[in-house]
Amino acid sequence: MSKILKLDFDTADLKLKPEPPENKVPTAPELSRRIIGNVIFLFSEQKGGLVKIERNQAYWLQGNLKIAVEAGDQVIELPDDVFGFLRKIFRETKASPDRIMELVEGNLDAVKME
Repeated sequence: MSKILKLDFDTADLKLKPEPPENKVPTAPELSRRIIGNVIFLFSEQKGGLVKIERNQAYWLQGNLKIAVEAGDQVIELPDDVFGFLRKIFRETKASPDRIMELVEGNLDAVKME
């Protein structure tokens, strides 16, 4: 089994500014990729590192998110173990509240559990 995670969300009220070097406003999938990457980093820092299986899940997740964003995909299909890891790190990581993180967490919470 696998889970489908939506990477897109409404960015209209975020007042995003163009970023160098392309001088483009980041897309919702790109922002999702960045937030997930930051949460992986924070989780790892707070736990004093990741065990091998968690590192493999983090590598898979970050690599496939990059591919999905570059392809313009609005969703990503995650194996159950990677989805479980993603849920775990968002649940256990201490992080400051942020509107973009809230939107990414909303997409994560919206995934149907079977």
